[in-house]
Amino acid sequence: MPAARSQHGRRDRRAQRNFFEKRGVYTHQNSLAATLREAWRLARSTFMLDWLSDIDLQRRAQTGLNKGGGLSRPQACG
Repeated sequence: MPAARSQHGRRDRRAQRNFFEKRGVYTHQNSLAATLREAWRLARSTFMLDWLSDIDLQRRAQTGLNKGGGLSRPQACG
């Protein structure tokens, strides 16, 4: 039984090694993904600053949310 466990452990280590080797191959894609994540963070931050400073934007969003709010309300049967 111990032989099976050690073989399984080797297989796991090999899979982990292959995973990290593959990640190293895609360094360009990884840096692109990191750049896109950072751009998304900047866009979210900009929107939050706009949201906090623009009362009209908040009102328009609230109005839109109120229009759709009745759709989730349970309807009486009968």
